[in-house]
Amino acid sequence: MVLAASRALQDALTVANEQRLVEVSRLWVAERSADGEVFDEGIAVWILSGLADLVRAIGRKQESLYCWSA
Repeated sequence: MVLAASRALQDALTVANEQRLVEVSRLWVAERSADGEVFDEGIAVWILSGLADLVRAIGRKQESLYCWSA
């Protein structure tokens, strides 16, 4: 499976500060909770912060962020 981040997501992650990442993490955890999934907010922040760091490392070179799983 290959997952690709949209350009809009990459742009949002590029400019997101820590406060925004925490806010979005809370929304993400609430969304997963509505489906009965238990998801730790600290882990959600860690994941989004890591993604933001990766996107910032890519910069504005029009490269795409993606991940794959086997």
